[in-house]
Amino acid sequence: MWAGAWQRSSSLDRDDRGDVHGSGNGSSPAGPDSGGASRPSVNSHETGDRGPGQLPDDVSAGIVTHGNGQANGATAYPTTSAHRADGGRVLVAVAAIATVQPEHGVIAGEPDGAGTTADTGDAPAPPVSFAAVAIDHDDDLPAVFGKIDSAGSPRVALIAPRGSRELSRQLGMRRLQRHLDLTGKDLILVTRSRALRIRGREEGVPAVTSLRRVNFDRPNGFGLQLGWMTLRLPTLGALLAVALFVATVVAGAVVLFWYVPTATVTVFVPAETMVDTIDIVADSKAAEASIEKGIVPARRREIQVQRTLPGPATGISSVPVEHAAIGLTFANRTNRPVIVPKGTIVRAADGTVFTVGSDVTLAARIGASGEAIALAQRPGTAGNVPPRTATLVDAPLSDQVSVTNPAAGEKGTDIQQQVVSDNDVEFLKRLAKDYLADAGKKEMLRLYADSETVYGDSARVELGECTPVPAVGQAARYTEITCTAKVSMLNAPDADLGQIWIDRFRAKLPANRMLLDDSCKATLDHAGALDQTFDRLPATMRVTCQAAPIVDRQELRRELTGKSRAGVERAVRDHVETSASPAVELASWAPWLPRGAQRITLHIKPAP
Repeated sequence: MWAGAWQRSSSLDRDDRGDVHGSGNGSSPAGPDSGGASRPSVNSHETGDRGPGQLPDDVSAGIVTHGNGQANGATAYPTTSAHRADGGRVLVAVAAIATVQPEHGVIAGEPDGAGTTADTGDAPAPPVSFAAVAIDHDDDLPAVFGKIDSAGSPRVALIAPRGSRELSRQLGMRRLQRHLDLTGKDLILVTRSRALRIRGREEGVPAVTSLRRVNFDRPNGFGLQLGWMTLRLPTLGALLAVALFVATVVAGAVVLFWYVPTATVTVFVPAETMVDTIDIVADSKAAEASIEKGIVPARRREIQVQRTLPGPATGISSVPVEHAAIGLTFANRTNRPVIVPKGTIVRAADGTVFTVGSDVTLAARIGASGEAIALAQRPGTAGNVPPRTATLVDAPLSDQVSVTNPAAGEKGTDIQQQVVSDNDVEFLKRLAKDYLADAGKKEMLRLYADSETVYGDSARVELGECTPVPAVGQAARYTEITCTAKVSMLNAPDADLGQIWIDRFRAKLPANRMLLDDSCKATLDHAGALDQTFDRLPATMRVTCQAAPIVDRQELRRELTGKSRAGVERAVRDHVETSASPAVELASWAPWLPRGAQRITLHIKPAP
């Protein structure tokens, strides 16, 4: 049996670096240069406490030595110690101690006749097959290489009880491998650090968890030998992990294929259509549906809509086009000559303003006269003033001259054109209410038609701002008005209405018939007048429902569980009187329907 033993002699101390040196030093009997020299004396029965960097408990668990060197019926050999040149003491490890049985001698595979006699007894020291070297976690690479080089054996067990900061790096492990290639050393890394063992194996350095597992003949462990390569046999823990993984995968597959999927099966049956008219009252004040009275609770919903409504422009307006012209006669009121300059302003009695078009010179006597043409400042027929109405001239000439128009103004013209009038806007506003109510109903249907019935006859329209384009008074053949309004209507839930339909039709069905799911459809036949006070609307609904032979849904669902697609069709034909094939909606990866009936949705619809 092979084991590793570490002991600390009472007379030994750690060296200055705290290094622990293996038995491969110069004093080892198995070293190549030992020459059979005697080793220093040791005390094999004394052991000290472990310090930092020493081995775990299993390192010294191989042989327990006593004072006489005997170990449980086998001959045990004490650890050796060596002295440094400066007088210090180092800890020496003798690894892979060979035990000698009386009837067998030295275990096969070890060299015979090597070793010397220790001071504590006459028993020969065992040959050393490899050297064990311990390193600390914080040792740098030169320190690690120095300890490896100090081992006298070409086979070194490098012990890192707490791992190694440098060797845990990829670069550090690669430098170690290169150093081993250069020195020709064979090395096995001994550590309980899983990360360090994985790092070593990645870089081609064998690694084990304890000295008991050190085997340089099989550095990669026991397993199937294929030439130079050894396939390691899996451990019991690995086998259990694989078995657990396989069991988990199988269980997951079972759950995935049998329980996880959902399925929808639609069964088509022969059906007949039933038609009836039913009177109801959509009441906004009702709290719940009354099947006997046909009262359905309704809710007045309100939305805001905006629409643009076009219309013709019917207004007529006169538009001035040409300026009127008049002839003016000026008379001198003084004995001095007077000049009426061009641009002089003359006003008519109605306020029309004219501008003199040329200079007028009046002789120096009272009553001297002169004539000129003046144009109205604004176009249109307003400048065609009557005769003798343009008699006012602005100061200071009003004290020197008098003016009049002997004839009426002429050539002032207007044209008639179509414009937007107030009547046009009011007419479009009246139309907009009905137009906005219809737009509000369409919007209500878009929002709520899936779950509610909208009663457009209950609409209320609150008209907001309306803007005509073009504006009132502007010339146009057409105009359009954009109005915003709040539209509200009574909406009744289809679920409450459905209760009334089903109750009415079930009373007419024979015992072996049933109403099909979602087969009842209702349309408004006609509506009465909206009760503005109580906000309710009477209406007559035309309802159609479809009936078919009774199908036991629960039993059919149970029969469908776990069935394939072909099995579904057989199960349906066994339980339902139909010639149509059922429709199955199932995930493409699922070969069967789920085992749970609650995960199967069953629809029964009329056959096409």
